[in-house]
Amino acid sequence: MFWAVLGRSIAFAAVCVVLTMLLGVAIAVLMTKLGAVMRTVVSVGLLLAWSMPALTATIVWGWIFDTSYGLVNHLLTRVTGDNWMGYSWLINPLQFFTVAGMIIVWGAVPFVALSLYAALTQVPGEVLEAASLDGAGGLKRFWFITVPYIRSILVVLVILQIIWDLRVFAQIYALQTIGGVRETTNTIGVYIYNESMASGKLGTGGAISVILVAIMLAISAYYIRLTLKQEDDQ
Repeated sequence: MFWAVLGRSIAFAAVCVVLTMLLGVAIAVLMTKLGAVMRTVVSVGLLLAWSMPALTATIVWGWIFDTSYGLVNHLLTRVTGDNWMGYSWLINPLQFFTVAGMIIVWGAVPFVALSLYAALTQVPGEVLEAASLDGAGGLKRFWFITVPYIRSILVVLVILQIIWDLRVFAQIYALQTIGGVRETTNTIGVYIYNESMASGKLGTGGAISVILVAIMLAISAYYIRLTLKQEDDQ
């Protein structure tokens, strides 16, 4: 059971990290192309999404996917002509984690986008202009010039997202209370809680927590080693 939960947690975290970074990079690049007014509007929207507590965001998304009164079921009924009212999006594990992933990515993208936007503003414009004059397209300029300049912040953000998404608790637990099946949707954070606090198996919960801490330490050690290597190269 534990290994299944751990594997599920790693796979779920990997998908969330990839989606978060892709969307965060896309929004950050978009913000560099916007005017001051629209950039301010986007920044405020990102901050509002990021500042919303995880539990509150999960409840709001739970209402959107509600079985009886959810906006998604209502829109699907109107668009397709079929009766979607009463359809549960949380019983099926794949659909459950799809909804959970949307919540987690929605809450994580603002931090990534704003951090990367700040990094992108530090890329020398004259270097990009010179590359453009040499015939480099937008994609090549981004990959061969921009990415090396912001590589350090990208690494930091990826490491942070891995740690945060691997130990996610509030979103999964709240969705389970709304309608998910615990046995097939537990992630490592929720599993530790169920084994220790809910079931009273403090020894088992503590042992699993130690394993999770060891994984986090390994990820952190890799990040520190990579950072020290970059400093030595400089």
